[in-house]
Amino acid sequence: MYLLLFLLGTILGSYINVVSLRTIKGENHTAGRSKCPHCSKTISWYDNIPIISYLFLRGKCRNCKTPISKQYPFIEILTGLLFLLGGTYSQTPIVGAFFILVTCILLVISIIDWHEKMIYLKHLIFLLTSVVLLRLFNGFSQDYLMEISGLLVFGGFLFIVRLLAGLFYKKEAMGIGDVQLALICGLLFDWKGAAVALYISFISASVIGIIKLKIIKNEDKIISFGPFIAIGSIISFIFSEQILGLFLDLYL
Repeated sequence: MYLLLFLLGTILGSYINVVSLRTIKGENHTAGRSKCPHCSKTISWYDNIPIISYLFLRGKCRNCKTPISKQYPFIEILTGLLFLLGGTYSQTPIVGAFFILVTCILLVISIIDWHEKMIYLKHLIFLLTSVVLLRLFNGFSQDYLMEISGLLVFGGFLFIVRLLAGLFYKKEAMGIGDVQLALICGLLFDWKGAAVALYISFISASVIGIIKLKIIKNEDKIISFGPFIAIGSIISFIFSEQILGLFLDLYL
């Protein structure tokens, strides 16, 4: 069962790569088979098997020998693991299915934002619809203020950061797409879960930022925050209670 979930996840991960990269190029993600971005050779089915083909080809195009981006196997493995999480920790199969749908949309948003520093409105609409359905099947409480508290904490905090940066530093420290993404993801939690998601988002962004700027010495100093909102949201949705319990044990 677990192996099947992982394999299904890797297949969907391969499709997520296609959707994301074709969106970046302005191409229709349903048009035609995959091609090498360098030599434009159509990729055969046996060279398009998730993870296995990358390893068999040693990370290079069969035709032109150009290195294949490590993003392909990374996203395939990551999606496989997310399928396992959705199948293992969800209360019901329908909740697991919608969790997987939400995470897949977050992956598409993250990949595009990482490369283009842009979050498309159509993807936010898909995400909002999926998040609302996930919450419906996962159960709402009668405390409506608590239900929107995650939205207020997650999205509200980033909106304040954006506002203050504009007022005091006269520059955009947080894109409006990031704020919109956090508002939607905030619907997944109460205020405690949103606080965990926010904490993980900033910690992970800081770590990657240090690696990118100080170790790799990448000249591009702008770091897309969308992927880290996604990381914080996914981890908090599954493990927020355990993380909060760990904090309470450490500091109280």
